Order: sequence, then structure tokens, then C-alpha cells
Amino acid sequence: MELLSLSAVELSAAIKEGKTTAPKAMEAVLSRIDRTEGEYHCYVTIDREGAMDRAVQVQRRIEAGEFQNRGFLHMPFCPIYGVGMALGSAGLGSVKDSSLSLFVFGVLFCSVMEYIVGGVLEKLFHSKWWDYSHMRYNIKGRVCLRNAVLFGFGAIVVFRFVEPMVERAILRIPMNMRMAVTMLFGIAFAVDLVASARRAWAYRENQEGDEPML
Repeated sequence: MELLSLSAVELSAAIKEGKTTAPKAMEAVLSRIDRTEGEYHCYVTIDREGAMDRAVQVQRRIEAGEFQNRGFLHMPFCPIYGVGMALGSAGLGSVKDSSLSLFVFGVLFCSVMEYIVGGVLEKLFHSKWWDYSHMRYNIKGRVCLRNAVLFGFGAIVVFRFVEPMVERAILRIPMNMRMAVTMLFGIAFAVDLVASARRAWAYRENQEGDEPML
């Protein structure tokens, strides 16, 4: 099987079905990079040992049946980003015209939110929903410098470009339909939140270990 000729979806399916493994796929990618570097004289620095280690971890999770959604909720809702967007949209005002202000807002506000929410989830449910311990310049694995910088650039893109387009599209929808859709998503979110909290609480009761500290 020529792994690099497969699409991402086909490769994922092949790994899941046991036709190949994540480490083999990573080896194929690294070999292709070696050939490309030799042919085109590209100077690329890659943490090969780290890449293979991640591939082995992925394979172990797949074999253990743990390769799954890491979000708190079942459905594709992400409250931490939604709340950040809503607060930023309502509170930033004219500051949204300054890319520097948006960058600072994204770095500080999003990182603080991520740290607090991560700590609360650990405190309540004795479990981590994300862990940046392997990243440089992290704080208790809840936030890290790389993601903070990405949040900063993300805030610029979202508030300067994405939000105006989304707002124009929403304003074209009749008010009654907007209210109905909002109510529908609100009910779905509430049901999902209750179900997810019950699942996480049951997991806490079955989990052993010390209680995480804020």
C-alpha cells in the first residue's frame, strides 16, 4: 500500500481498520521529506524523534479505543470560544479597528479564559480536556505561549474579517426565523450541557487519584 497516495480520510480509515499504523505513516512522510530535501536542497528542521513519539501515542490511543472527541460537550458546540466571541463583539467597540488591540485582547483574554475553564473542569471532574504540558512555556498544561499567540492572530482575523461577513449574512434572515433558530440551538445546547455534565461526573466518581488543584 502506497501510503502517501492516499487522501487524509483514506489514510485515517486504513489506520483505523488495521491495514497500517500511525508510525508507519509517519515514517513514510519523513522518508518523503528526506527525498525532497535531497532533490531540491531544502533546508528543513524537523523533530523526527518527537514526530515518531506522537505517532506512537496516536496508535496506542487508537488501539485502546481512546481516539475520540476531546471536547466537553457531545455536539459540536464550543462554549469557551463562543463566550469569548460574544464578549469581544459586545465590549471591544471601536477598539476592533486596531489590529494591535485585537491581538493583545486575543492573547490575554483567551488565555485567561482557557486557563480558568481548564482549571474549573479539572477541579469539578478530576479530568483534563486539553493538556499542553509537552509545549514550551506552558502554565500547568492549561495554556501555552504558542496558543496564546495564535489566539492573538485569530482575534484579528475573526473580528476584522469574519464577524462582519457573518453579521451581514445573519441580518438577511427574517427575524422570526432567527429567533426560532436561536431557540432551537439554545435548547440543544442546554440538553447537551446537562448530558455532558452527567457523563463527566460519572467519570469523576470512577476515577482514582488526587484532586487537581487550581
